[in-house]
Amino acid sequence: MILITKESAFKTFYYLITSDGTITKEETEKLNEIGFQLFGSQCTELCDNLISACESKTLVGNVDPIEAFAFLSECVEDALNDTTEDMSKGIPSRLLIWNLLLIAYSDGAFSQNEQRLMRKINRKLNLGDSVLFEMEQYIKTVQSIDGELDKLKDSMEPYKNVRPVVDELENRRDTIRQAALSLIDDEILNPVEKLIVQDDIIDKAQAAIKEKTDPMMKKVNEQTGKVLGDLKKAATPAAAEAGKKLGKAFMGLGSKLMNRSQSESDGKE
Repeated sequence: MILITKESAFKTFYYLITSDGTITKEETEKLNEIGFQLFGSQCTELCDNLISACESKTLVGNVDPIEAFAFLSECVEDALNDTTEDMSKGIPSRLLIWNLLLIAYSDGAFSQNEQRLMRKINRKLNLGDSVLFEMEQYIKTVQSIDGELDKLKDSMEPYKNVRPVVDELENRRDTIRQAALSLIDDEILNPVEKLIVQDDIIDKAQAAIKEKTDPMMKKVNEQTGKVLGDLKKAATPAAAEAGKKLGKAFMGLGSKLMNRSQSESDGKE
């Protein structure tokens, strides 16, 4: 298992959000959230210093985009070379990838440069394409579920009609949460060896995920369509409240996983 130091992991997060030339509010909020989970009360000062260190390496002036991306890739590679054997001081590679995806998808736009950089990082960590692909599918499915929950939040349908659909969506999101936990725990509990990716491994991974998600999503979509197809003119407060309560941000899972893995590590010592 590869452990990237927390400081270099944070730098990698920052490099990712700068790769497309635009840092959004959502990306900044997610970066700060994960930074706080990594460094606690020291986050503000330490994270500011880490960002300053990253910015000091930034190319200035009219730089060719290809050259700028190549330079950024070198910065990321240097950060990923900063490893540790102490679990309390580092982040497992799969958790690093997961947090990077959470940040990249936080604004709903996974840019081309972000995708290129993610693939480079994934290759550097020798995780294999199937792990990255599976994590992306989990996050995309959650975004789809959140979209349906948003529709239900604004629904004018009676609470008794909305509640079963919301429950179904919440159960689906919990299933994905457990799947993500298992995927990351596989690395935390067992040393990771270099993966040899077969030509059809992505097709197999996609088929496996599709087999699990399609039946439930079809049922959810049918129920959601039924509810949303017969909206009333008067808004129902109970329905709106249900949407708010169950609109919990799954995107905070990355930082929670860090706390969980750290607790498990402490318990084994």
